[in-house]
Amino acid sequence: MWDLKLYLIYYFYFIDYFMFNLLFMIFNIIDTVYHNGFFNINWKIYYQFAQNTTIFFGIKFLLCIFFLILIRGGTPRYRYDYLTKLGWLKFISLTLLIFFSILLMFLLFN
Repeated sequence: MWDLKLYLIYYFYFIDYFMFNLLFMIFNIIDTVYHNGFFNINWKIYYQFAQNTTIFFGIKFLLCIFFLILIRGGTPRYRYDYLTKLGWLKFISLTLLIFFSILLMFLLFN
């Protein structure tokens, strides 16, 4: 009896944590194929612009790296004490102001 309980626990644990994600991915692929998702794409358009795919891949790679560096370098890096001060002093007061102004609008115009 104890082996049956362990087997059931293992079975449902396996279903919950592994098979659910796997089945979700498989059903998404089946849904895409079933609704003709692969055949609606005009694949010839992608090959008209670049005869040499190495250059096309290099340009795409450089654009991705450029935007990655731009986003990473463009965002400021705050210290944790500044972030907590900003959150507790500025953002909470701003959200309370917005909350009470919306509440006042509902009371006045409703």
